[in-house]
Amino acid sequence: MSARALRGPGIDTKFHIDLERWKQHGRDFDLYLRDNLCAACREEVEPGEEERELDWVNPETGEVRRLNAVWGRLITCCGQQSDFIDANIPLTTAIFRVLLASGNSPTSPREFYERIGRGSPMTILRILLGGTLFGVTPVEL
Repeated sequence: MSARALRGPGIDTKFHIDLERWKQHGRDFDLYLRDNLCAACREEVEPGEEERELDWVNPETGEVRRLNAVWGRLITCCGQQSDFIDANIPLTTAIFRVLLASGNSPTSPREFYERIGRGSPMTILRILLGGTLFGVTPVEL
């Protein structure tokens, strides 16, 4: 067992949305994606669009992932808007939206703080470990 595992997650531990956990608990992640679309995209999204997959290339790592078209729309449109992650939404929503807008790229509390600009890395870590964000878990190394 590593020293990191003995200490537990810290502000540099990467977290992601565990999609398997959503499935195991019968939660509808596609509905959650739709709820986070901007008004324009919400009107344009077609029935069944979440069933159509596309390749998304992480611009930072070059990693290619398969995402449904609704998530792709969220990344390319909604997630690029200045009010998608702003001071008017709860910190928990902002944290989740960082993951949504990045295509679920593993992100540390320190990186969340840099993107959101409020709270602190320790506050964000407490939120991530406190169970208020369903399905957001540390990335297994």
